[in-house]
Amino acid sequence: MPDRLNQRVRLVDSAASIREVWTSSGMGDAIMARPGSEPTDDEPRTTALARGVQILQCFSTAAPALSSREIMARTGLPRPTVFRLTRALRQLGLLSYSESRAVFTLSLGMLTLASPVLARMTARQIARPLMQSLADHAQGQVSMMVGENRHMIVVEVAQGASSSVFRMEIGTRVSLARTVTGRAYLLNLPQAEQQAYLDHSAEGDAERRHRLEAKLAETAADLAAKGYATDESEYVRGLLAIAAPMRSAIEGQLAVFSCSVPSFVVDAARVNDIGLRLSALVRNVEASVGHVDELPPAIREISARTRRPER
Repeated sequence: MPDRLNQRVRLVDSAASIREVWTSSGMGDAIMARPGSEPTDDEPRTTALARGVQILQCFSTAAPALSSREIMARTGLPRPTVFRLTRALRQLGLLSYSESRAVFTLSLGMLTLASPVLARMTARQIARPLMQSLADHAQGQVSMMVGENRHMIVVEVAQGASSSVFRMEIGTRVSLARTVTGRAYLLNLPQAEQQAYLDHSAEGDAERRHRLEAKLAETAADLAAKGYATDESEYVRGLLAIAAPMRSAIEGQLAVFSCSVPSFVVDAARVNDIGLRLSALVRNVEASVGHVDELPPAIREISARTRRPER
């Protein structure tokens, strides 16, 4: 009986500790807002919860460690608010702090939030072995990306056995305007959403909008003629990207697959071979989740050869 009583005391203490973190940071008030209450227009920007998420979103593969000053600059939040919220995020296991470097990093606790998101992506699980097979064949990198707001997010990566292509990590954000993968995604969006993105991206610059529209037209012509589109990478010099989009959303998400290879080691015939195989990969994934359409003859032939063997 004493052991059971002690266990209950520890559970109460633990619950009280978590409650204190949420209360002191103000995050609890944001979560426990009365259901059905009408939020004001600026409420998402002013709640502690939104600000805490804003801090977490400052981190990326390009900026994995940030000082308090850098977080303040990226969020526009005052020092006391940053101090209070980073303290709460550390106590919740979502943020870590290095005393020696005076920087914050995302904690391993973030993985517990990301893993359920990745686990529910059926298409990603189906595509993984097909992506690895193509990456080995192309001696490059094959990635799967889905659209999120005004970016693409990498959700799966396969690196060829002898590939020298720089590996993108899962969770990396990729531009819609500056990559053929992003433009292939844009072309799958409803016309109104495409125009909204163009308006936002151009920021009133007519010449910039014209360049993006021209790039979109090139990508659309490639997809219509070949089933895949190609372009030189704007991020890594000497890298050729080949992209093929899924033709409809799966579980509410539009995905695009891409294969990146060094441009100096592939000729037109090799690019076409990789592009057709990438298109076949996409169609196989679509068929596996119940999206079946008539395939172009060239893609149908390769699709039959590369489909996963039945077990």
